[in-house]
Amino acid sequence: MKYGLDRRTGVDRFITSWKSSDDPGSGDYSQRIDPTGFPQLFLYKGSEKWWRVGSWTGKRWSGTPKMTIDIYSNYIFVNNQDEVYLVFSVNDSSILTRVIVDGSGLVQRFTWKNQEKIWTWTTP
Repeated sequence: MKYGLDRRTGVDRFITSWKSSDDPGSGDYSQRIDPTGFPQLFLYKGSEKWWRVGSWTGKRWSGTPKMTIDIYSNYIFVNNQDEVYLVFSVNDSSILTRVIVDGSGLVQRFTWKNQEKIWTWTTP
């Protein structure tokens, strides 16, 4: 997964909640990188910053401590004149992972190995 801003083209990749668990229309919440100053990750409710996930520490977003114990993924954060983005990938082909923003504004990550849930975190 890659999300962030391509400063050259203006393309912004971010995740948005569904309206509800059974309506896949765009909901009220989104999680995106704010590239101004030192880039930070925010959860937005509409156009308002609702929760600060924080800045990149080199291992995780400062407001998401459970990311530190993530032994299943590799993270790459890039911030240069052309773009600012985060990429994460799993380091084992038998692992599936999914990040969502739900309709109530919770950001959740689910991880499965061989169809068994092995790890999850929820924030805020």
